[in-house]
Amino acid sequence: MTRANLHGEDWDDASTRPGFSWRAARIGRRIGGQRIGGTVYALDDGERSFPYHYHHGVEEWCYVIEAPRRCARPWVSGRCAPATSSAFGRGRTAPTSCAARAGS
Repeated sequence: MTRANLHGEDWDDASTRPGFSWRAARIGRRIGGQRIGGTVYALDDGERSFPYHYHHGVEEWCYVIEAPRRCARPWVSGRCAPATSSAFGRGRTAPTSCAARAGS
């Protein structure tokens, strides 16, 4: 069984795009996943993972490991405390974005 540490500082990828700056660890790959994805994103305050987006073939979920975050859709936004998980469906009716907003 292959394992990966979700709290590590070993990053596989990064973005420096203003407003969408993050560091990422591709957990699905690390544990040998061929059909399951999983990425841990580290976001600094005021940053988002990506602009609103959606996926045709898969659902997406956001699991907050630590610190206050916002999980958002264009029509609703809410605070996600540590250990909170949110699911986002498939297709155009389920756009998603995760943001780091301290104190939100």
